[in-house]
Amino acid sequence: MDFSRADELKARLAAMRPLNAGELKRLRDDFNIEYTYDTNAIEGSTLTLRETALVLQEDITIQRSRSICTWTQSDTVTLSSMLCQSLTPPTR
Repeated sequence: MDFSRADELKARLAAMRPLNAGELKRLRDDFNIEYTYDTNAIEGSTLTLRETALVLQEDITIQRSRSICTWTQSDTVTLSSMLCQSLTPPTR
């Protein structure tokens, strides 16, 4: 088995160290979002990666429906029109 590509990537990563606190936080956040997205997709979730990030970062509830969204929560979060079809207000 050829691990030359993995060795090359490992060397590139080692050259970037030490990472500062901001870089580490971004990497952890990205990992958590992508890991959550992937594991939920395996279980059958239809959320997109962006929707998964909104759930984790903004505590927004996502609900699938056939009708278009008529709710917006402008006082808390500005929602993009692209996601409007799948968002519902969080329960309070």
